[in-house]
Amino acid sequence: MRAAQPGVPRHILAASDLSAHGARAVRRGVQLAREHGAELSVLHVSCPRAESMPRGQAEARLGAQLPPEAAGDSNVKVMVRWRDSSRSRAIASVARERDADLIVLGVRPGPGQPVGNTPKGVTAAGGIPVLLVRDEPRHEYATVLLAVDRSPDCVYAAQFGLSLTPGASHIVGHAVVIVGEQLLRLRSVEGTELDSLRASAAANERPRIEAIARRLRPQPERIVLEPGHPRDAVPRLCRRYGADLVVVGKGTGGVMERAILGSVSAFLIRWAPSDVLVVPGERTS
Repeated sequence: MRAAQPGVPRHILAASDLSAHGARAVRRGVQLAREHGAELSVLHVSCPRAESMPRGQAEARLGAQLPPEAAGDSNVKVMVRWRDSSRSRAIASVARERDADLIVLGVRPGPGQPVGNTPKGVTAAGGIPVLLVRDEPRHEYATVLLAVDRSPDCVYAAQFGLSLTPGASHIVGHAVVIVGEQLLRLRSVEGTELDSLRASAAANERPRIEAIARRLRPQPERIVLEPGHPRDAVPRLCRRYGADLVVVGKGTGGVMERAILGSVSAFLIRWAPSDVLVVPGERTS
């Protein structure tokens, strides 16, 4: 079950492997739960081997990752579960069991760092939005990039991100792709001619993106169309505007668009210079 309003969570699941980046996920989960008055489950999934950490010790270490203001909060539940499958499947199972509408996971800081199988697996599972925390959560999100495409689901994803971060400044960003640009370059189409093609493509796309922005509440502060493949354009926009969160839909676009662009969300999980919120398409049942 999704939140009554997209992006306003009622129950957040923050999963930690007891590492430093797991602790960042816990702290961001606490911040968002307090901001929205949501319940918070803090989860560690362990392997039932003889050399595994005893449950009591794991619970103590997990509880120590909570900031002082969350200790003893009745809306915060600390959980240790033993897994009989992959860690990502166990986390997704607990999220469904707890009726969570947002999963928060930590990843290594800095773009380009390897992303473990657990974040990739939980994100690939779909069904529940996943927030991947790369940076230390010292404050609420300040600048949020809402990456949109032509797909119907991008509106849901953008609205989810906008509602999750009500105090932030929001930018709608769209990558304008000139199909066959590399081929044009091989044919020595460069400089002003290529710039003219990009400007024409952006002019054609702008009404569509403005129509998407008009459907969002509240209205985003800025709409930016950036030339280039989304894998390049979205991180570039993040850096240019100092975004500390990028929101992207998962599994959006048609078969042809996915064949051309690939999985933008999978790329951003590793290469975005900010935290990443991956939102699956809206469920109709």
